[in-house]
Amino acid sequence: MDHPCQILVVDDEELNREMLRELLDALGYHAVLAANGPEALAKLSHGIDLVLLDLLMPGMDGFEVARRIRASPAFAGLPIIMLTGLGSREDRQRAVEAGANDLVAKPIDAADLLARMAALLGTKAARQAIEQHRALR
Repeated sequence: MDHPCQILVVDDEELNREMLRELLDALGYHAVLAANGPEALAKLSHGIDLVLLDLLMPGMDGFEVARRIRASPAFAGLPIIMLTGLGSREDRQRAVEAGANDLVAKPIDAADLLARMAALLGTKAARQAIEQHRALR
């Protein structure tokens, strides 16, 4: 990519947003921060490459944000990683049903998060390359 990947970080806790921004910036990503669901949806654009989405937020929770992202055909393939302190099988299933590609437990292990991000960004890039190739035929 010619530009750094843009990662939308959605978390109601400022400390969590800033920690993730520092981590992402140090690795050459560009973090776009949102403190809640409505702000995240307002900042969603075609330049966003991946969403890191807190599950438990007041008002609009991560499940609803993911559903709204997936409701837009333009963002159907946008990778979403939910960040959660919840660990039950039901919560994981609800997250996947809402549209999450992956879940990462809090407290976040940076190496684990980065490996999952790299895998999803690689899959997204491969899918885009296939779509571009098909468009040329």
